[in-house]
Amino acid sequence: SSGRWGDYSAMAVDPVDDCTFWYTTEYYSATSSAGWKTRIASFKFPSCGTPAGPSADLSINKTDSPDPVLVGSDLTYTLTVTNNSPSTATGVTVTDALPTSTTFKSVTPSQGSCSETATVSCALGSLAGGASATVTIVVTPNSPGGISNSATVGGNESDPNTANNTSTAVTTVNSLPSGS
Repeated sequence: SSGRWGDYSAMAVDPVDDCTFWYTTEYYSATSSAGWKTRIASFKFPSCGTPAGPSADLSINKTDSPDPVLVGSDLTYTLTVTNNSPSTATGVTVTDALPTSTTFKSVTPSQGSCSETATVSCALGSLAGGASATVTIVVTPNSPGGISNSATVGGNESDPNTANNTSTAVTTVNSLPSGS
């Protein structure tokens, strides 16, 4: 009978793109002697699947030298910021809260500028796709033991991989040899 229209219909989101909606239904055509038929349709919203805006995958790698270091000697941290995206990253910043067991000596960026209080803050500006910039920080350890120091990078664009936005260097600080 033709009185059961819509009993067998379904709508689902396509798992391939999470944007296409598929609709299937059975219907009975009153003008045909063929009986029940199946109709399949799909649609997609124009804004679905497009990125919210520009993105840039910034990463940071921090190294320390020398390691181990002696109390009172220079310890140099080299921070390498890389734009792993093809597009330019803008407003690139680096932040490094220095360990309280060190004394700040200097900071030198390969581009942009840096300031220091208890935290080194650098405004590196724009970084082209595939390009890198470095920040060199020199401190003096004041006491023996271990120092853990982390630096973080960020920018104006959304970052699709935030797992590589922080890097940590762990340094062993040794006492001066006796008699020194």
